[in-house]
Amino acid sequence: MKTIRVYLLSLFMTIIFLPSCDYETGIRDTDYPDQLLYMPAAYQNGRFVIDDITKVTGELPFEGSIYRYKIDTENRLFIVPLSVYRAGIDNKKEVNVDISIDTDTVTSLNNSSSLGYSLLLLPEEKITITDKVTIKDKEEIAIFDLKIDLDFLLSKFADQNYGIGINISSKDREVNPKLATTVVIINTRIMKPTSGFTYTINNKEVKFNNTAIYAEEYVWDFGDSSSSTEKSPTHTYVSPGKYKVSLTSTGITGKTESSIYTEEIIIE
Repeated sequence: MKTIRVYLLSLFMTIIFLPSCDYETGIRDTDYPDQLLYMPAAYQNGRFVIDDITKVTGELPFEGSIYRYKIDTENRLFIVPLSVYRAGIDNKKEVNVDISIDTDTVTSLNNSSSLGYSLLLLPEEKITITDKVTIKDKEEIAIFDLKIDLDFLLSKFADQNYGIGINISSKDREVNPKLATTVVIINTRIMKPTSGFTYTINNKEVKFNNTAIYAEEYVWDFGDSSSSTEKSPTHTYVSPGKYKVSLTSTGITGKTESSIYTEEIIIE
């Protein structure tokens, strides 16, 4: 027993007097995964489809937070914001990216019948786009705009699909081949609103149900010198009679392309 106690005491003293180790916490240079360039707008099978007017504005066009378009009525432009992104941990050094028009992809989509509708080629003379962007040092994204003649799209109302392919390439970095081309598709039905409404009457109170499509703003005229800008208002008439109610709906291109729907209602 005495021998065991001496052994344990010796082991304990050895542990206590082991020299301490200082751990290095500095960051050293290492090899990072290669940067890979791609277009976030190409995530949906390479197609960036604009067929409704729902959009998120005021944010960068990256995956999951895309604003679909902007309207410049002063310069008569329909603007589609696009971007090039570089994947990988390291975002050092500038990367130059070439932008080009790709019409072959639109032809291929039509030949494959994968869309389910005919896609018309957007004429190159009706679009403006830069031929080069630069992802700056320590940045991950470069943004550029596809600008389309607004009046051309308006002239093709009401239900035609126009598309154009946008391709990226670079001598500085490899491009993800699956996300190198985006086909921007625009359905011209969104260019103008169509007004409409239904209603129910309870005594002199009328509940209006707005059925307008592709509209952003509304003005109601209830026919009794009162109005509203609510989407689906409720209005109470003071006196019985016939009233001509009209709804003016304004779409993405402003008041010049507004739509008016009028119906006469009878209050008893």
